[in-house]
Amino acid sequence: MKRASVPTNAEMFELLDGDLFLANQLFRHGLSARVLEGVTVPAARRERLRREILAAELDRAAVIGPRGPLPETLAEAFERLYREPLID
Repeated sequence: MKRASVPTNAEMFELLDGDLFLANQLFRHGLSARVLEGVTVPAARRERLRREILAAELDRAAVIGPRGPLPETLAEAFERLYREPLID
């Protein structure tokens, strides 16, 4: 039986960085910046972000950079960060 690999510290930081990036995007689109409050498990953070993006219908909203909208939607950013589609 194949054992699940344990993420390295660098991989865990990369996941947290992606979570914070998407949480910041939700804040820039007018949602609460506290979307990740109390959630420490990476899979739970990912699912909470998925639920918030879909509930606010922001899947097609543009990612907002420091100088304005970028040519990437929140759904595309989610897929790039988590390597899975926002909507199954």
